[in-house]
Amino acid sequence: MEPGLITGEAIVCLDRADLHGIILSKATLSRADLSGTNLQGADLCEANLSEANLCEANLSDANLAYVNLHKAILSKANLNKTDLRGATLSEVDLSAADLSAADMSGANLHEADLCGANLFESKLFGADLRGANLHGTILHKAKLYRAKLPRVNLRKADLRGADLRRADLRGAELGGAKMLMADLRGAELFMIDLIKIFLLHEKVLYDKSLSTLVVNWLTGPDQRS
Repeated sequence: MEPGLITGEAIVCLDRADLHGIILSKATLSRADLSGTNLQGADLCEANLSEANLCEANLSDANLAYVNLHKAILSKANLNKTDLRGATLSEVDLSAADLSAADMSGANLHEADLCGANLFESKLFGADLRGANLHGTILHKAKLYRAKLPRVNLRKADLRGADLRRADLRGAELGGAKMLMADLRGAELFMIDLIKIFLLHEKVLYDKSLSTLVVNWLTGPDQRS
């Protein structure tokens, strides 16, 4: 394959191609059509894939650290064990994608669509998920330590065993979410959301001070011991 086909400014069409293990670090692939392409184990570190179509592409075990995927389409893509540390994933379509065991630590997922995506055991340490859609997303055992999730849609999400320590969950929509054994120690929540979680999920880890605060809020001053 000639380098000009993958690094030029023109729109590239490589749909369904087999690019297993290819090295494309720092390549310019903005708006490229890579739908269904096999990029398993590929090196795309720091590449520009903004607005690219990667629908149903196989990116498992690939290196996408610090890649630019702003407004890219990755619906139903395979990103199992993919390195996405520090990646720009703002306004990206990751609906129904497989991101299990992927590392998105420090990634920008502002207003990303992760509806129905699988993020089982994924790493999202310090990730920015403000405005993201996580409706029905599988976050079972996901690492969300210090993640930014204010006003995020987490309705019907699976957060069982998730690490949400020191995460910002203020105003997050948690209706119907599964939170058995989720770790919320040090997390930031509005009191009304904390009360809802406290009432619906008895096996959730809190700071002792938070649990006491909720009990006092619910019982009122006249019933405190």
